[in-house]
Amino acid sequence: AHFPSTNIIKIDVEAAQVKVLAGGTGILRTRPAIICEVASDNAVAVRDLLAVRGYTLYDGDRSRPRVPTNVALPNTLAISGSHEKGVRI
Repeated sequence: AHFPSTNIIKIDVEAAQVKVLAGGTGILRTRPAIICEVASDNAVAVRDLLAVRGYTLYDGDRSRPRVPTNVALPNTLAISGSHEKGVRI
């Protein structure tokens, strides 16, 4: 069966964010928006994995205006650079 591309992914995997993101390279090629709960021990690795794929990180707890951050916060919102202007979350 063929399924449409994923537009958004929610990741809440109790400190296994790095494994999920590293294993999800195929789905990340479609550049979905990502809402990810990030354990502090994984913050740098999550930031790096998303940055090399062209994602900009935001504080998922902060409402508008959203301001980019250079760290993966506990509730990270990641938007692909190619979709930033068209995504409303």
